[in-house]
Parts: sequence; C-alpha cells; structure tokens
Amino acid sequence: MTFDRKQNAQELLNLHPRFITNLDGKKEAVVLDFKEYRELVEDYQDLLAMLEAKKETPISLEEAEKILKQDGLL
Repeated sequence: MTFDRKQNAQELLNLHPRFITNLDGKKEAVVLDFKEYRELVEDYQDLLAMLEAKKETPISLEEAEKILKQDGLL
C-alpha cells in the first residue's frame, strides 16, 4: 500500500476543492464550500495552538493546582 499525502490529506480533511483554471488549463485559484473553509481555518488555528503549547515547559499537577488556586479558578 502506497501513501499518497495529497490524497490522504484531502480525505482526512474531507475537502472537495474546485479549481479555477486559466485558458492554458493551469490552476489559478481554488473554491471551497464555506463550511469546509471554516473547518480548515479552525484546524489551522488548533495546529498553531498546539505548536505554541509544545514550546511551554511542563509543570506538575501540584504546581498547576497551586496556580489555579492562586488565580481563584480552583
């Protein structure tokens, strides 16, 4: 079984792009259903948040509880 990233990414994201081409048939733009576009943007924002969180230094559960209590959230 071969892995085709482009095909699998479209299936995973459930995208159904339509392409606008020039007179030579070269793809110039893409059109997505608005719901698909909105979901794609949300996934991108989630990815950015995960990448930011990855940079953070982990803390213990006890330290997290202490901070939440200090902030009045626990």
